[in-house]
Amino acid sequence: MLALVGLYSCLASGVSHRGREIAIRGALGATRFDVMRLVFAQGIRLAASGIAMGLGIALVIGNCAGSMVPGGALSLRALVVSQALAGTFVAVASLAACLVPAWRAAGVDPAVTLRRP
Repeated sequence: MLALVGLYSCLASGVSHRGREIAIRGALGATRFDVMRLVFAQGIRLAASGIAMGLGIALVIGNCAGSMVPGGALSLRALVVSQALAGTFVAVASLAACLVPAWRAAGVDPAVTLRRP
């Protein structure tokens, strides 16, 4: 949940800071789909890097912690399956977290945004 809130806040902040850029893209002919694809690509890059780092760290810590506890060594297969399920859940939820900022960015009116000081 913390990762999703962080991803959403990073994307929402990025969209608000890049408002003029998005408005210029719209004024030059970018469609709503193009703008949404731009925001989704940014979100997917953030989510993918976080998932990759999280899975790597979890596998290392899981192996180390399992070997320190007598009789507590987990099979590598069970560890990989559980981490893959967690990564899949975070990836799907990250796409949902990207939806609101992408929708908001696609609705930017270039004329209004570019007139603001």
